[in-house]
Amino acid sequence: MRILAIGPGDGAWLAALHRACFPDDAWDADAWASLLAQPGVRGAALVEADEPIGFVLVRHAADEAEILTIGVAPGRRRAGCGRRLLDHAVAGLPADVATVHLEVAVDNPAALALYGRSGFAPVGRRRGYYRRRDGSVDALMLSLVRANGLSGNWKSDAGPGNHGRETPERV
Repeated sequence: MRILAIGPGDGAWLAALHRACFPDDAWDADAWASLLAQPGVRGAALVEADEPIGFVLVRHAADEAEILTIGVAPGRRRAGCGRRLLDHAVAGLPADVATVHLEVAVDNPAALALYGRSGFAPVGRRRGYYRRRDGSVDALMLSLVRANGLSGNWKSDAGPGNHGRETPERV
């Protein structure tokens, strides 16, 4: 498996993969292209045998960043792909990014466990944030406070759980 950078021209296949991951609230190709063209937005795809199986999109401004979306194809979940994408995204942020934020649906226990193991902690809740066919579901707002010594190398492929840290301590 490889992690590759994605850009505005990748909107069509990203939209198809996003729809497979999030059928109730998929982004179309134009939304992907627009987001990927914005300053401070970077994306990556996890690819195996030239087939994209996952993606992550992150935006940073000043000393904060937000994971906008992260997804793994349904048949490839629970095999470490999400962890690899998350680690890559966090390790690739500039060194001065102190806090990383994201939202996750309260009915997604696998994602909640991944983020918890990665050091993200709850900081709030958004009522009815995610649309579902039968209504809506709340989102938990999570944040990760990054430690000193984090790598700012977007091209790094950090190993599981280390987020590019040179030491296991957190501040």
